[in-house]
Amino acid sequence: MNSNIYPLGKLSVNQIKKGQIVLKKLEEVIKTTNDQKKLLSLSNEFYSTIPHVNIKLISSMEDIDTEEKLLNYMLL
Repeated sequence: MNSNIYPLGKLSVNQIKKGQIVLKKLEEVIKTTNDQKKLLSLSNEFYSTIPHVNIKLISSMEDIDTEEKLLNYMLL
């Protein structure tokens, strides 16, 4: 198991699904207002649900795509 991807061990399906919901909220903010405070709050919520070793503000569709791929990989 890669500790950079799974710093706290395997995540439950419910955690992964909650992470996907937060990513959808982030996507909506990015596509509409791009409000930095909302992006920061939602990024924090995402990382609280899906822990990472290295975190950064999720602020672009590229960031969303990267995280979605990671969550889909975790569901395999």
